[in-house]
Amino acid sequence: MDGLRALAILWVILFHVFQLIGVFMDRGEFERLFLAVEADPLRGWVLRGDHGVDLFFVLSGYLITRILMHEQEQTGRVRIPTFYWRRFLRLMPAYAAVLLLYVASRAPNYQNAWANVLYLNNFLPVSEQAVIWSWSLAIEEQFYLVFPFFWLAVGQRRHAVWAMVGLLLLGVGIEHALVVRHGFTMPFTIDPVMQGEAGQRYFDSIYDKPYTRYTPILAGVLVAYLLGRTRVAERLQAAPVLAHGVLALALGTLGALLAPRTFSGEWGPVESTLYLTLYRSLFGVSVAALLLLIQAKAGGGQVLGRFLAWRALRPVAQLSYAAYLVHPLVIFGLYGSMPFGDAASVSLLELSAMSLGLTLLVSLVLHVFIERPLMRLRPA
Repeated sequence: MDGLRALAILWVILFHVFQLIGVFMDRGEFERLFLAVEADPLRGWVLRGDHGVDLFFVLSGYLITRILMHEQEQTGRVRIPTFYWRRFLRLMPAYAAVLLLYVASRAPNYQNAWANVLYLNNFLPVSEQAVIWSWSLAIEEQFYLVFPFFWLAVGQRRHAVWAMVGLLLLGVGIEHALVVRHGFTMPFTIDPVMQGEAGQRYFDSIYDKPYTRYTPILAGVLVAYLLGRTRVAERLQAAPVLAHGVLALALGTLGALLAPRTFSGEWGPVESTLYLTLYRSLFGVSVAALLLLIQAKAGGGQVLGRFLAWRALRPVAQLSYAAYLVHPLVIFGLYGSMPFGDAASVSLLELSAMSLGLTLLVSLVLHVFIERPLMRLRPA
């Protein structure tokens, strides 16, 4: 779990290292750099780093469900007020510190930070949001608000799996309806410099809304349910052909989703609509399938598990939440002190190394002095 969390935050940071260059560079120069990176098979994956958030969502759904299941097994009930208090102590202290810094520095839209405190910022237009990257925190908190009640209603029932599958299909249907309604087509990127007004419309209507982004979270919930309430792990271990088939299908799907050129490729109308409708949900389900194999120790899951258990990833995972909160501020501060007259002024590798190093340093301070002390106050 730590390995997946570390990979998710590293992917997100590298994505923003590149994306935020566009704020400081000439638009034409940035477009040429963007297309060059997209065409490079060794670097193009960086542009898909927004999927790091989907990876976080899968992990969140899985872990929260495991917590509720464990409490039910130990006590026979779920203490919903205690659940909310634990989530508050885990998430708000570090977030509040970043919000205070943001407001004190009078950063863009700082007067709207009230929406962040209430976790409603993702319902403001992106042009009016403070701490724009915290939209994902709002989605997770909105999920936490309703999930305990959903779990109490569904988690003990025989047909819980089908209820979750139905909700997954509903999420796909909602996304399809919005893609068609707004006329979004591929090639497409949400980057505001590259896409302009269409990118903002996509962000406001689809990208940061809970009803279009809950499917990866629910995929994580489904994995926790299958492992905790069914014998799926034993069945996968007893059927290696099936387990390896799941592995091949998950990896193949991820490859098909991440390989296309999403800004400069050639797309027909049908494949364009299908991709925009399905790609986030399929990504979440594919990652959830890999997580299932890892936890079941089946179908190559042991190998993936050993890689993800690499000790060097653990410190990054422990700092992942603080790093998510502060990394755009660090990158903006770093870039603001640099000239970006042309793309060759500083290499992407150097920018990545400097941004990552500074982010982890600031995150360590936030974690040690604010995040960790208040986490210890959480009730058992």
